Amino acid sequence: MTLAASVKHRAPGRMRLQVAEEDFSQVRLQDVVQALKRSPNLRRVQGNPVTRTILLEADNDAELQTALEEVSEAHVIELRPVRTLEQPESLHESWNRMIQKADRFLGEVSDGRVDMRTAVVIVLTTLGIGQMTRGKFLPAGMTMIMYAAGLMDRSSEPKRKR
Repeated sequence: MTLAASVKHRAPGRMRLQVAEEDFSQVRLQDVVQALKRSPNLRRVQGNPVTRTILLEADNDAELQTALEEVSEAHVIELRPVRTLEQPESLHESWNRMIQKADRFLGEVSDGRVDMRTAVVIVLTTLGIGQMTRGKFLPAGMTMIMYAAGLMDRSSEPKRKR
């Protein structure tokens, strides 16, 4: 009755197991769910035959781990290792990388005459003037002009090395 599965998602006191496709059958899934429900450490066990998953909930991680060890030793579930992915970069890191890439591209295309800050100042100024000509002086037009002026003011500062 052993069912091969891997951890699909984990949160404190909660785990979702993904049943291996080659081991899946609705009958086996229900048998394993019933066996898991007998564990005193698990508060909730729910099988989903559509997604081939089993949801396990316990009061804390220690009880969840104890229940997993029990069912693994009883040959109810064989936990397979999951391929670990690299830690995803933060949003700040991905934006920073994307902006640096665009800055390098602008530098290459313009032979070093235009950088990202200059391009943003030009775009903001153009959009600000466009909004002002439509009669939207405040807040849209003036705000864009103010941001552009702020960027131009900082353009005289030396670039910081990181």
